[in-house]
Amino acid sequence: MQTSTERAGQACCQTNVSQMERLASVIAGGTILMTMGGLRSLRGVAATAIGSGLIWRGLTGHCGLYEQIGIDTAEMERLAAAQPVEV
Repeated sequence: MQTSTERAGQACCQTNVSQMERLASVIAGGTILMTMGGLRSLRGVAATAIGSGLIWRGLTGHCGLYEQIGIDTAEMERLAAAQPVEV
């Protein structure tokens, strides 16, 4: 039997980002960090936060915004893969 905390943790961090979006997030986050992350200004801090967030999204496959508005592109990807292909 799971506790409510365990259930909340599982629901919170379920994969809801498709593989292509995950790859794009890691690439975009890395590019932002490499190009602007070293700036010693507010712009550099913002770029570091955004770049790191995108990399985290790509590595974990979870997007908090998607969760809040009910989007799950990973589920769409799973459903498309499960459909039989007719020739």
